[in-house]
Amino acid sequence: MMFGRKLEDEEEKLFWKKCYELGMSNDWCNGKFSEADGNFIVEEDRLNKKSVIVFDSFWELACYFEHGNWCLGSSVIYRNLCMIQQDNGGDEYLTMKLFKDGVVRSFESISFGRMLEDTSFHFSQYIDELMGATLLLSKRDFVKHDKEGEILRDKEGLALIEEKECEIIVYGQSIEEEMKTATKIITD
Repeated sequence: MMFGRKLEDEEEKLFWKKCYELGMSNDWCNGKFSEADGNFIVEEDRLNKKSVIVFDSFWELACYFEHGNWCLGSSVIYRNLCMIQQDNGGDEYLTMKLFKDGVVRSFESISFGRMLEDTSFHFSQYIDELMGATLLLSKRDFVKHDKEGEILRDKEGLALIEEKECEIIVYGQSIEEEMKTATKIITD
């Protein structure tokens, strides 16, 4: 069975270039963790510039994930999403989105095949939620550290906490809850 098509227009090629760069900075996708496990990895056995296909329909995308057993670095583009296989022959994809500000951000690691096996799961709704992911600026609590990276503690030995603003990517049902504490919507 043939899946997908090759990159065609410049917009797709630019999107893939950004995804490839993010993928190569991920040691699962670039094969470094496989090599550390003693597996022999050549360029064709991991993420490479040719390891991408594009899907124009949701049906093609679902069939691809249902088929499974894709090699390390196998990559798919579906609309504003890119998914790169992180587990050789497995089912764990680094998921990225092209946001409206033109920046590609990775934000999730997903086992798509397992989702399709669960007949109660609404896969098409989940993909729609990923495509609608939003980047927010939000306040979060973080553990305080000194200049050497050591955790700062109070008199009782508990870690000191400080509130900082940070970027978070939210999608699905969490968007509504996160909007309550967000200080700014950056992009969707």
